[in-house]
Parts: sequence; C-alpha cells; structure tokens
Amino acid sequence: MEVVKNIAAVLGTIISAASLITLMSKTARQAIAGLFKKYGNSDDMAEIKQLLERHLEEDKKFKEDISEMNDINMEFTRTQCRTIIKNIFYKYDKTKVLPLYEKKTLMSVKDLYVNRLHGNSFAIMMLDEMDGWEVDYESSHPGEDEG
Repeated sequence: MEVVKNIAAVLGTIISAASLITLMSKTARQAIAGLFKKYGNSDDMAEIKQLLERHLEEDKKFKEDISEMNDINMEFTRTQCRTIIKNIFYKYDKTKVLPLYEKKTLMSVKDLYVNRLHGNSFAIMMLDEMDGWEVDYESSHPGEDEG
C-alpha cells in the first residue's frame, strides 16, 4: 500500500511540474494550441454554431406553440366551469335547494373559476345567487362522505 502512495505522489509531482512548465513556457502553449488547431476544425465550430442557432429557433417556436395551447386549455376550462355552474343553476332554480353533493361540486368549481382562473361573467352572478340557496343534507349522493 505504501508503494502505491509513493508512486501516486511521484506521478502527481511530475504532472504538476509539467503543468507549471506548460503554463510558463510560450512554446509549450503554442504546441498545445497547435494540437487543438490540428484536430479542431473551424468548419466543425461553424456547424455547431448553426446547430445551436437552429435549436434556439426550434425552442422559440416550441414555446410559442405551448403558450398558444395553454391559452386554449385555459379558455376551455373557463367555459367548462361556466357550463357546470349554469347546469346546476337551471337544474335547481325552481326549488332553490341544492343537494349536498351538488353544493360540494359547486364550491370546488367556484374556487377554480373565481380564484384560480379569475373568471368574470354571468356565472359569478349565478354563484352568488346559489350561495343563498338551502342545502339538502338528506339527499346525499350514494357513497358520498358527509365529513
């Protein structure tokens, strides 16, 4: 084990000395730069640059497409919330009594539509009116937890 440590120490010293000489010596730096020029083709760099530019353009288009799809999804969700609110309103408009499961659904949709989607339409007037309606706790949906 001691032999391995000694060999590692000697190799570390040699590599450190070579690095120091390379940093200090102008000719050594030029030799290393020459190796990079020999094996590093400037055409490759131009090709890499073109690939990166094309990738950036594709990424920009992708982000625009995602943004457009997100806008569509948000509008669909707002419309769906309004439809749910409208359907519940007209289903129980005559009795003005909501079953417990419908009240819970309405509360969830109201939170989503008003607080998260910042909806503002006739649906909010319906929600405000339904807030004053009675809740029928006896007509729970089968399997509905009343907790």
